Amino acid sequence: MTAKGITAKGYHYYRRIIATGDGAQGSEPTVSSTVPGVPHGIWHGLAARALGLEGVVTEPQMRALSGLGKCIRTRRRSRPGSWALGASLRQAVKAAKLGPAVPRLSERSPLDQSIEQVLQEAAEQLCRPLTKAETGQLRHRTAALAFAAEYHRAPADGAELGRYLTARTGPQRRGRTGYDLTFASQELSLLFALGDPDTRRIVLGVLVQARSETVSWLDHPGFVIPA
Repeated sequence: MTAKGITAKGYHYYRRIIATGDGAQGSEPTVSSTVPGVPHGIWHGLAARALGLEGVVTEPQMRALSGLGKCIRTRRRSRPGSWALGASLRQAVKAAKLGPAVPRLSERSPLDQSIEQVLQEAAEQLCRPLTKAETGQLRHRTAALAFAAEYHRAPADGAELGRYLTARTGPQRRGRTGYDLTFASQELSLLFALGDPDTRRIVLGVLVQARSETVSWLDHPGFVIPA
């Protein structure tokens, strides 16, 4: 299993790929690289139930939770109740927050924006989050194109490109609003792609079991934080 942090801006990818499905659950397993079949995202876990979230993940919920750090269902419940008790709008909105506000950093540079667009388009084409190596390659490729456009020549070497990338991009720290857990290794994906229908069913069963056990663990000891 791999874990990748999700930023407040990164929820756009999950809104387009995870919250919008193009395949029905329970259908015949297919090779994902040739036949689309991504089911709708579904809410799981004790925290989701505590917040009143169930069923298919919607875009407003994704934006509220991953983009703003708020729960839209909680907000809908809290405002009328808070107002009925004489609370102000500011107090009602504050009651809907699930924790500290997502930090807002300085405006992104043009190169930052270009890199983000390239990474987002690549992830959408692959229908999965990019690996660290893929992200690095695309960042450097985009920076090299920007360097050539600005100086009308290619970078002399990797060091010059690195200095340019550092100078033209903003702070690298981004507030985390969640984590993307991926249970399928490359070997398991190949086994699914090359295997017969029985093999694919076994692979899917293993993935479902891994996901269920992980969510169960996260619901209990996984989220215990020492004071």
